Amino acid sequence: MVNGQLGAVVNENPIYKDFQFNPFTIESFLSFSPFIYIIPTFVIIFRIFRIFLNTVLWKKKSPINHSVFIVLVLSQISSLGFFLADLFVIRIPPSGIMTSWCYNQPPSHLLNLLFNTQAYFNYCVMLYPVLFSTVRLVITYFPNRHEEINRKILKRVIPLIHVYPLPMLFFMFPALGVCRQHHYPYRLGAVYVHFIGSFNGIMSAPITILNSAIWLTVCLILNWILYRKLRKIKLSQSISQLSQVGKSRKIEISLSLTTTAMFFAYTTNLFFLGSFIIDYNIATYLVVFRPFGYDLELCVVPLVFYFTHPAFKRKKSESRISVNPRNPGLST
Repeated sequence: MVNGQLGAVVNENPIYKDFQFNPFTIESFLSFSPFIYIIPTFVIIFRIFRIFLNTVLWKKKSPINHSVFIVLVLSQISSLGFFLADLFVIRIPPSGIMTSWCYNQPPSHLLNLLFNTQAYFNYCVMLYPVLFSTVRLVITYFPNRHEEINRKILKRVIPLIHVYPLPMLFFMFPALGVCRQHHYPYRLGAVYVHFIGSFNGIMSAPITILNSAIWLTVCLILNWILYRKLRKIKLSQSISQLSQVGKSRKIEISLSLTTTAMFFAYTTNLFFLGSFIIDYNIATYLVVFRPFGYDLELCVVPLVFYFTHPAFKRKKSESRISVNPRNPGLST
């Protein structure tokens, strides 16, 4: 895949001189329809953030492990950063709403910064599931020292996660951002943000795919080890012990489902970027579904965590019980 195969550059291209945005097209509908489910998801995410502030930052008592909570919230912040950048790189431009603006702009570092911001958060979204799985593994293997160990891990690894994308994007520093025309079946004016003039003409997709494959493999290995350990613990427990771990079991199921939902980021990268490298004409058809693929990670992770973790159910049940003075004993 070379730059010449990626569609015409729109910037200062006279073909787009008289282009006018039409909001009543299929491209416009597909660009803005995800907001139907994104907005309710944001409500859930902000509820999780609020509880995070109350429990972790303001040191209030919480049944949620602080290390798990911190990693999950930072993962969601990265997902939100990716979504907001992706909004202006891939999602909205095909509607044509940016096409006239792109025509009036020369290739610029501003568009390159926008593209790199999306790529930066994409790498962060890849790395947080690995840290999330590591934190859970430490809790399982070191039940008496996990807080101390995880505190040290987070202190060192979280900064590394946010530095790691920079060397992956070194080739983009001399590049200029441009808007490119999508191939058929998209209409004239359906564009996306890309770049020209990268170091030695290096493309970003192969590096992203390689990282996705590596970190997906690491994450799968960590979760396989975790599964074996949890199964061993369960088999070694007596019947009397099993009757006392119902809540812990629910928490483990919730965190396991949350971890599984995080895998969508890897599979989406591998599927769509793989098709982009193999055949751009095929990728042009698949790009219609791309936003929905990435939204699986953004939406499913907070929804699964919020609706399956006992901590949130407990909070809702306590708020209902507290208004009934006839049942004071039920609030414990």
